[in-house]
Amino acid sequence: MKNKFHYIRALIIPLLFVFIIMVSCQQQHKSEQTDVSSIQPSAETGKLLLTDAEIAYQIYGEGEPLILCMGYSANMDLWEPKLINSLSKKFKVIVFDYRGMGHSTNSSFDFTIHTLAEDLNELCTHLNLEKVNVLGWSMGGYVAQEFAIGFPEKVNKLILYATDAGGKSVIDPDDEVMKILSDTTSTVQQMTDILFPDNWSANHPESKKYFEHVHEPINRLTVKLQDNAVNDWLSERGGSYGSLYLLKTPTLIISGDVDKVVAIENSEILFDSIANSTLIKVKNGGHGLMFQYPDVFTAFVNAFLDL
Repeated sequence: MKNKFHYIRALIIPLLFVFIIMVSCQQQHKSEQTDVSSIQPSAETGKLLLTDAEIAYQIYGEGEPLILCMGYSANMDLWEPKLINSLSKKFKVIVFDYRGMGHSTNSSFDFTIHTLAEDLNELCTHLNLEKVNVLGWSMGGYVAQEFAIGFPEKVNKLILYATDAGGKSVIDPDDEVMKILSDTTSTVQQMTDILFPDNWSANHPESKKYFEHVHEPINRLTVKLQDNAVNDWLSERGGSYGSLYLLKTPTLIISGDVDKVVAIENSEILFDSIANSTLIKVKNGGHGLMFQYPDVFTAFVNAFLDL
């Protein structure tokens, strides 16, 4: 069943973020004045030059470094603005576009999650960061796990948000969600709703503004390459499940208890497999937990990093 879900996701999920960007651009001129904490922060975009890629990144704030690894088919501008604004008050927050996505480039026609973790390592070297905290969302959690396992000496603390360990361990979403993902006639509302609990959008009109700050272009070719990398991660011999016992890094695992895209059971598997870990289940939280409860999400992250 896992492979079935993955193949239909390969065709449909990239469209989700394209739809979100289209809708947000249409709504941009309608937005009213909001709290300053919800305004997308600005920063200059730096570039890391690699042999076969160029990695774009942005840095916010000062302090202990915290690198954020974005999810599948999305760019660094998708991070919730309140999250960036809040975390950058205490940390040097670093966001980046994966190779070939957003403002990054790529000349390789084949890469894996390990490749993206290697890119992250190169970025740390480029920024002279000897030790960092890493937060990964969804596919970004794959990259964060691979980086923490491959370069344990460079990771201070690890935060895994709405992600899984890959391989044979993955628990798929239910049939209803899979049906929406696989149906090319699914509406924008249906596609965005799977990021949140039932009736969330209807009961929270502010959710229409969640993605107004998203403007970076989506590279469809790179999304396909990412899909290949995710497929490898989800294959029987893929993922981190067999290596999680190696992780000694203090790890926070945080997920919404009604995540429709990455079932909460996947977080429980990570928790059971990582010795030095803490699991937080946010009540009524979905895959878009950081948009639903940005203050709660940030408070948990800050508390964990302050320990």
